[in-house]
Amino acid sequence: MSWPCLRLGWVDYDEGYYARGNLYLRDLADLGTLLTSPGPGYQFQPTTYLSHALDYALFGDSLVWFHAVNVLLYALCCALVARLGQALLVDWGWGRGRAARAGFLAGLAFAVHPAHVECYAWLGDRKDLLACAFGLGSYAVYRRLPGVASSRRRLLGQLLAGLLLWAALGAKLSAAPLGGCLALEGLLRAQGGWAARLRAALRWSAPALILGLTFSLVWYLLQLRYPVPLARPGMGHGPLERGLYVLRSYGHYVRLLGWPLDLAVHYYPRPRAPEVLSNLLWLVAGVVGTALAARRAALRSLVLWAAGWFAMGLVLVANVVPLGYVNDRYLILPSAGVAVAFGGWVARGGRTRWAGALLLVAAWAALSGAQIPVWTSARSLWTQVLRVDPRHPFALGKLGLLDLAEGRIDDAERRAELARAEAPDADFPVLLQAEVLDARGRRAEAEALLLAQAESSHEITPLLHLGNRALSWGDIAEADGFARRALEQAPRSLEALRLGAECALRLGEPRRALQLCRRGLEIAAPPGLTLVAARSAVASGAWELAARYVALYERSRPDWESQLLGAQVSFAAGDPQVLARRLDACVEQVPRDLPVAVSELVGLLERSGRGEQALHVLREADPLPADLRLARAHFEAILGDPVAARDDLDAALEANPGLRQRAAADPALKDWVR
Repeated sequence: MSWPCLRLGWVDYDEGYYARGNLYLRDLADLGTLLTSPGPGYQFQPTTYLSHALDYALFGDSLVWFHAVNVLLYALCCALVARLGQALLVDWGWGRGRAARAGFLAGLAFAVHPAHVECYAWLGDRKDLLACAFGLGSYAVYRRLPGVASSRRRLLGQLLAGLLLWAALGAKLSAAPLGGCLALEGLLRAQGGWAARLRAALRWSAPALILGLTFSLVWYLLQLRYPVPLARPGMGHGPLERGLYVLRSYGHYVRLLGWPLDLAVHYYPRPRAPEVLSNLLWLVAGVVGTALAARRAALRSLVLWAAGWFAMGLVLVANVVPLGYVNDRYLILPSAGVAVAFGGWVARGGRTRWAGALLLVAAWAALSGAQIPVWTSARSLWTQVLRVDPRHPFALGKLGLLDLAEGRIDDAERRAELARAEAPDADFPVLLQAEVLDARGRRAEAEALLLAQAESSHEITPLLHLGNRALSWGDIAEADGFARRALEQAPRSLEALRLGAECALRLGEPRRALQLCRRGLEIAAPPGLTLVAARSAVASGAWELAARYVALYERSRPDWESQLLGAQVSFAAGDPQVLARRLDACVEQVPRDLPVAVSELVGLLERSGRGEQALHVLREADPLPADLRLARAHFEAILGDPVAARDDLDAALEANPGLRQRAAADPALKDWVR
């Protein structure tokens, strides 16, 4: 069912945080950095980063392989759910035949449920698949240890289970409640009074609880060092908002588990009254359904365990995620327990229940198959979200940006207005409106809109947008001011560090630029920041760093900028073979309509004794500013074309008389200047 995912692509939905936007992933030589840095998403997920690094090391940029790994991991999760259901029910006294049927149905229901499509169809969600697979594997090992007689085997089992649990937690912290789930199972399986049950539950689950708490503490301490770059606390961070988010998660997922009719990528800045009421009703329905199922003694322990598994998983999600997002992918590990309970409930029924369950599974499979093509591209994804929720503000903003990139300004403006009406406090509708105003040539209005948003926003995004606009229009000092403000509020923002370094470099402060870049590269290596770091190192004369950053940048794909920087590094290092190769690539690739790049290339060609190639580049350059025209006159004079040299010299001095002194100092031109 999931193999059609192999034909899917990138959808530009946070994949850069995990799979694309970190050049450290492209070489296992940076394994130590991957295991100790938070990455572009400011989340410590070393298992996830290691997984993507192995993808790149084995198969490069192959999209098919990325998707194949996701599908194989999901198949492993389904097999582990089936095995867990069978083992759990056998231990609770069910016959092996009935337990096997229940486990099979649990794995089948888990496999075809539409709520899990996001996990294996979207390339950015390797983390949830890894957390689920390693977490279920750890749980399966832990629950077998009490029956192991050999102390040596028990010790090896503890080490294996601990390693699997740490791998799961390293993929995503959503695996932390597994220790609590073990404690709940131990409590339900133990005999005697409550005190004896609690002692047995703690003995059963103590190692997993200790590991989970230790990793969670380390994770939170690291997050304090590398916080998400917000300017100041915003909506959704207080106790009330977080409590409403817990309610939103429960209500939404209780409904989604029962009959998932939509793709759940929901964003609401504040919980709304109708939504709160609806979620309360779905929560009540879930509680009532659990109570009714638990009335049967044969199902009571199973149902209570599954409800606890589901509840603990979603409470942790609600505590970790600080914003009001609700996504299908958060459900994969919490729903494993529900799938086991579903399999057990059906296995205890007659033919009618089996027939109904199989029809439901078939319907889920059809819904999943229909949802897979949604993840083909960014437009298909957000168009589907709008089909479910026509006024979804985040989807409106994403589609508005796509419309703007395709030149459909009117459509983008309409979507921006709708998104702002739905989410008046959010940044992305305002940024889209500013882009629309810029596209219509109303620059002053766009700037006023962004300045107002920057004063009220709890994020630094408007400041970064203002800085990038100013930089693109050549207002370097103004852009530097916005970058400094952003860095005051979020000192470790990768985008703010890149903007600040770019401004410092253009203001003639390469050492400040290099310092900012190095601060960012401690976190991750986005291509834009890495390129600015290489340019800063070259401008500072730090050739070893420059060589390292150029090599790092070229892990994605060498381009004319990296070739030009690499040529400067090779010239400084005195490596003629590499210099010759890079200069040939520069002559072929450097755009002739970028005077700054042409000037750098011509200067490097001259210092390398390649005057004919420099003249060839200058004759192709368009536009040709006065200083480059003067350079062309120089090469024409020394290469034996005096008529063209005189014409270019006259044109250069007419366009910029201030070049006369520079021309008079040129031995090839000084006689003509006089």
